[in-house]
Amino acid sequence: KWNSVQMLRQHYLELKHKLGRIPTIEDFQRWGAMDIANYFSHKNSYALAKGAPSYYGFLVRYEPEYSLRLSIIEETVLGYVTQKFARGKRLEELQILEHLLTKDSCTIEGPRLLVENLIRLFTNNFNTTVNVDKTFALGTLATTETLLLEAPEEIDITSHSYIRPDDERLCCRFRPSTYLQEVLNNPVAKTWVEDMLRYAKTQYASKYAQLYKDSPFVLYGKYTYEEIVALLQWKVNIPSLNIGGYKLDKASNTMPIFINYHTSEHYQPNIKYEHGFTDPSHFICYSKPKRTLESPECVAMQEYPQNGLRFYLFIRKNKEDTQTAKEFYFLGYMEPADLTPATLPNDQPGVAMAFTLAQPVPKELYNYLTIV
Repeated sequence: KWNSVQMLRQHYLELKHKLGRIPTIEDFQRWGAMDIANYFSHKNSYALAKGAPSYYGFLVRYEPEYSLRLSIIEETVLGYVTQKFARGKRLEELQILEHLLTKDSCTIEGPRLLVENLIRLFTNNFNTTVNVDKTFALGTLATTETLLLEAPEEIDITSHSYIRPDDERLCCRFRPSTYLQEVLNNPVAKTWVEDMLRYAKTQYASKYAQLYKDSPFVLYGKYTYEEIVALLQWKVNIPSLNIGGYKLDKASNTMPIFINYHTSEHYQPNIKYEHGFTDPSHFICYSKPKRTLESPECVAMQEYPQNGLRFYLFIRKNKEDTQTAKEFYFLGYMEPADLTPATLPNDQPGVAMAFTLAQPVPKELYNYLTIV
C-alpha cells in the first residue's frame, strides 16, 4: 500500500540516497515522489508510545543517523501541530500559529462562532497520559493545562464605531502556553514546528485557497469529521458517532450529510434501503430511524429555500479502508428535491431524502466512489 511502512521507508531511502543526507520536509516537497503528509498519518510515525504521528517520529524510529531528541512536551506539541494544522485547510489557524512563533501575543477579531472555534482548537486541554517508550527516560506526562495557549483575554470592542449593537463579533488576545514556550526556547523543537508551518502554508496556497462559492470548503477536497465541524463553525465539536450520517445545526444553519458509499451494512437484502447516486447530479439518502416528515430535519428541508439552510454532501468510498477512511470528499452544495416516507431495516420508520447536486460529480471521481 502507498503509505505502508515498507513504502514509506523505501521512498525515504531513495530520497536520502539522491541528496546524500537526511531529507527535510522541504526536500520532500521539492524532490520527493511521495507527499510528506503520508508520514504524518501512519501509526508507526511517532517516537512516543502514544504520541501523534510526525516526520520527526518517523526519523526517530527508522533513521539511526538522526540523533536529536525532543522532550515529551516538545514532541507532544509537534505532534498536535502536525495533526491539526499541517494540511493547511484554514488560513486563520496558520496565521495565529505564525504569530505565536514570532511574537509574545496575537489578537484576533471576527465572527463570534469563528473566534470561539479557534479558541477551542488552540486551547485544547492536554489531559491524557503519555507513556514513554525505551527511547526516552521512563516516565509519564499528565496535565490538564492547555497545550498551545494560555486562556485567551477578551477585548471589549463594543465602543468601536464599526460595531453595530447586533453584531456577533469577538476579539481576543492570545498568548503562548508554557508548553509552547518550552518549544520556542529549544531551537531544534522550534525549527520542527516552523518547518511544519511552512509546509502547511504551501498546502493551503496550492490546495485550499480557492474555496467553493461562499463555503469554507474546496470542491472535491478531502476533509475529516473534525475539520468539517470546525470549518462550519459549530459551537460544539460533536464526535462522529453522534452525527450519525447527517446533522442539522441550527446555530450555523447548516446540514452536512456524510455517506460511506460501500460498507458491509450498505445494502440490506430484501429491503429497499441504499444510499447512492441515481446519476452524477442526483443523490438519495435515508434519514435516521424513527423519523417522519414532521421531524426537524425534514421540516427544515421542506422550508428550503426560504430558511436559507445549506446542505453539504461529503462522501468516502469505504470506511473500512484504514488507509483512506478518515477523510470525505466534499461534493458541493445540494438542494432537496423530494421527501418520501420509507421503511428502514428492522421495519423502523424513516424518510427517503432525494437531493439535486449544484454541479454533477466529475466522471473519474464518480466512478471511483461508486464502483466496488
